[in-house]
Amino acid sequence: MRLKKNLMAYEKAWNREWLLANGLGGYASSTIIGANTRKYHGLLVAAQQAPAGRRLLVTKLEESVTTPEGQYQLSTNKYPDNTLFPTGWQVQQEFRLNPLPTFYYSAGSCRIKKKVFMIHGTNAVVVRYSVTAPSAAQIKIAVLLNDRDIYSLTREKLQFSQQPLGRGALVAGPASKIFMTSDACRYKQQENWYYDMVYDWETMRGEADREHHFQPGVFELTVQGRAKFNLLLADRPYANVDFDRRYRQELERTANVVDGFYLANRLKRESFSNHLALAADQFVVGTTGSGEDGRGIMAGYHWFGVWGRDAAIALPGLTLTTGRFDEARRILMTMAGRMKNGLVPNFVDEKGGAAYNSADASLWFVLALYRYLEASGDEKFAAGEMSNVMRDIIEAYATGANQGIAEDRDGLIKCGPRLTWMDAGTDAAPFTPREGKPVEINALWYNCLRIAQLMSLKIADKKYADVMKAKAEKTAESFLRFWNEAEECLFDTLDPDDPTMRPNQIFAVSLPAPLLDDAKARKVVEKVKRELLTPLGLRTLSPHDARYIGTYGGSQQERDRAYHNGVVWPWLIGPFVDAYIKTGGRDAAFMLSGFRKHMRRGGLGTISELVEPKSMRPDGCIAQAWSVGEVLRAYARTHELRS
Repeated sequence: MRLKKNLMAYEKAWNREWLLANGLGGYASSTIIGANTRKYHGLLVAAQQAPAGRRLLVTKLEESVTTPEGQYQLSTNKYPDNTLFPTGWQVQQEFRLNPLPTFYYSAGSCRIKKKVFMIHGTNAVVVRYSVTAPSAAQIKIAVLLNDRDIYSLTREKLQFSQQPLGRGALVAGPASKIFMTSDACRYKQQENWYYDMVYDWETMRGEADREHHFQPGVFELTVQGRAKFNLLLADRPYANVDFDRRYRQELERTANVVDGFYLANRLKRESFSNHLALAADQFVVGTTGSGEDGRGIMAGYHWFGVWGRDAAIALPGLTLTTGRFDEARRILMTMAGRMKNGLVPNFVDEKGGAAYNSADASLWFVLALYRYLEASGDEKFAAGEMSNVMRDIIEAYATGANQGIAEDRDGLIKCGPRLTWMDAGTDAAPFTPREGKPVEINALWYNCLRIAQLMSLKIADKKYADVMKAKAEKTAESFLRFWNEAEECLFDTLDPDDPTMRPNQIFAVSLPAPLLDDAKARKVVEKVKRELLTPLGLRTLSPHDARYIGTYGGSQQERDRAYHNGVVWPWLIGPFVDAYIKTGGRDAAFMLSGFRKHMRRGGLGTISELVEPKSMRPDGCIAQAWSVGEVLRAYARTHELRS
């Protein structure tokens, strides 16, 4: 991916963002001109209790080049009163993501190329420079540090100390240590503070938007001719770093990720699917911080951690479509190990605590288990080792799980108002009240019963299979009540019956076990297509509804109110494509074409959490696991059909 000079101006670049992930939950991320426009941006965000405990350690680098022609600043920052200083974007020629973020500058006759990569599996980032200077060029690189969690801001001077170490220094902050070194530059201690950097995204979101950063020193080097050199920034000291080897290893690793996708799918290579495969890799992380040797899926960068619902929905696309069956198996095992009273955690917070406030995460887990079996053929694990886990889930729902989640006498599942994926609201009231029997929860429940029936037959437990069959038939009969004859689609909830036109009904068609006859299934798909389908996913509410909100922005409350009341969610394109194909559609590939442009607008090479309906602007997290997973899965499926 190549973005040329015309996109380097601040007003076009401030919301074009790149992301590198380290496989632990940590990351490096900023904009294409290196101006941090979110409090979540940083050159090194370390996951100190992987994948949680994320802290901003290295904010950014402030680079300058002095030649006989003058001094040139390469960085860009924003300060109060819309002040941009320096304005490095003016000397930046282009940005590439190929697959590493690469910046190109012309400082007079001096040419600089800068690449950024992370050492996978560690909290370490390398910045790799290539310089061509016809005349002597003095390069100075100031390192800006911080030491705070990713959700807060530093508004006062923190206490830092440093000691020389090799060609750099070891800096101790209030809670962390930061190691800095170079293979060629000299390090000079030169302490300073940068005050009141402004983050445009936080301003737009109605959040605190100013922050201070600490400069411990400067790396210096004079170049004449050609030179290559590297900076390493990490949360621990490194000795004798072989930068070339580390660089080659990361290129080989990313190439293997892309190759794995094509080996699993045997599709024609193209840039779009290359980027999707690499984006999928960014969400799969180790969960070692709590002492376990597990695997997990980050729900979204920058601010989401490991979420059960998101992981189960994203798993087929992120791991099965890419041929990473071992990763999928370990993720499922880790999720099962955290289950409590038949419920998979809705999320795990930055301190490792789990919340179980979800009526569907456990049901999605069972579906992910089935998808794993379908893709891998691993009956021993899916039908055998996981059998008791699946049965515990079904038993918990049948007898009444926590949070008021329970099977009613009619065989349908009922739950409280904020336990589905549409859960935004305040303490006083939900913005999308869905109390009763939500349509997708019951479509999932029916599918879980059928999956349990199938799995039981695979381990020769016909008695349990018969019980599941009877329960499924009762649920299917009661599910017919969801049909809304007046609108020729499904109610969003029953008891109370809610005719609101939302995308949740698509799961009654898309999931493996059918609940509707062909005629009704086609009517549901046509209704959803007509009122909710966009080039970048499905709307969460019909535009014909008086409660529809076509914009997304403002304060937290304003954003939450719009979150499921109109906002477009890219991940929903996956189930829609499934339903469309199941009802006879064969031209589904065109539904993904909008994402090609999308991945050049916000988070580069990835798919965002949300899209604002009115402008089709990427919003929310710049990279969302289920968005990437479902688009990648749908891409593989539609191209498989075409071939």
